Amino acid sequence: MQQEGDDTIRVEVIRHHAAQTKVIRWAQQVAELCEQLADDRFVLNQSTYRLAKANAYRRLYHHITSTLTPATSSLNVRHIGRIQVAVDSPWNWAADKLSDECLWCKHEGHTVENYTLICVCDLCHASRHLEENCFQPHSRCISFQACHVPLSHKYGHHHTCPSTVVLL
Repeated sequence: MQQEGDDTIRVEVIRHHAAQTKVIRWAQQVAELCEQLADDRFVLNQSTYRLAKANAYRRLYHHITSTLTPATSSLNVRHIGRIQVAVDSPWNWAADKLSDECLWCKHEGHTVENYTLICVCDLCHASRHLEENCFQPHSRCISFQACHVPLSHKYGHHHTCPSTVVLL
């Protein structure tokens, strides 16, 4: 480039390197965020499963609707009111939450949380498919730990699970 003596080529090469560095940095951030999203979705899934097993909603419903007051809690009146409204109407979602349009690709029929191009399966930790379509659901199961594949999974019985823990 220096032998050519053309400053426009030199400037364009510098601009190209800067843009390439920026794209690489953004791609790394997106990859890290997708990995973090997958981990957080797995933790949420496990927590939801444990709460459902404990029947938490029914067990807490009476306490929240009848005995939760500012005198019995450290919460203020506004927070208690919001909790009670949410418990009384669990499907009280905003209109945008009820929409079937994906916020990522703008197509209907799925939400951005279930968009297969940015999703990572909680069962096998692979991308581009959701848990219900996982062909190897037992790949992350570990012996002496509970199996996290639902009994109703359509491919759950195609492979043996290494887990030896049985939850009743």
